[in-house]
Amino acid sequence: MIKTLLFILSLAFLFSCDKYDRVNFAKIESYPTKTGTEWNYSSVSVLKIFESASLEKVIDYDTLIFNIKVKIEKDTLLNDTMLVKQFSSKAEEADFTSMEYFFVDSEGLKAYAYSNPTLHVFVKKHSFTYRKLNLLSPGLYDPEPLTIEEDDLHVYQPFPRLNLKLPLELNSKWTYVNTYAPMHLQIDKEIIGQEVVKINNTSYNCYKIQWIYIDNVFFDGIKIYDWISNKGLIKRQAIYEPTLFSAGEEELIGYGQVTETITLKDLNF
Repeated sequence: MIKTLLFILSLAFLFSCDKYDRVNFAKIESYPTKTGTEWNYSSVSVLKIFESASLEKVIDYDTLIFNIKVKIEKDTLLNDTMLVKQFSSKAEEADFTSMEYFFVDSEGLKAYAYSNPTLHVFVKKHSFTYRKLNLLSPGLYDPEPLTIEEDDLHVYQPFPRLNLKLPLELNSKWTYVNTYAPMHLQIDKEIIGQEVVKINNTSYNCYKIQWIYIDNVFFDGIKIYDWISNKGLIKRQAIYEPTLFSAGEEELIGYGQVTETITLKDLNF
């Protein structure tokens, strides 16, 4: 009887513990920036259309699937002064390539500029459309005054954005996008846990990062999570909460929800 009771108590303790408490990863001190490094991802976006606002019955759905290749092409000098790493991102099925330019300083990995952002599914209140967004920097517009070089189509951020605060460690939090007019949008990022992500018999010790949209009604209902290891971005999931969709100003689609998952397929260092 005592052995049985101890066994039951042990099980109760095991399943009551948060799964992150049983994982203890080392800090991630850096992000891969070696020229030639390549990541291959699958991107699956699922749109569900519900019969009514009750969201009880799915009456239609659609799926978009892309294979995305991200590669560090070379070191590049921008503005004649800024040495950055050029990341190319290509959605193979769309035959579309974008560039993002990053550098690392004492704070962490920062986004300096981009050109020709990749097409990505984006959802906002009352519409379902395509927006030009970056693989590594999704879920936001750039309405603030930007500097654009027409010849090279480079778009420079007013201030470099802190994509990842290094080293990555539990409970770390930082501001990715500072508040600016007219949208008064602020995006923070916070490490909320640790998880082991298994892909093709390979385990990646990942820090799970949540994107936090501060006091902005336009982005209500958007949840973005990243899983980052010392090998880079391993997984991203973006969930757009159910809202009323329309294909245009007059054509009503109904209540819909989009879930997008980007998952690493393989990498080459």
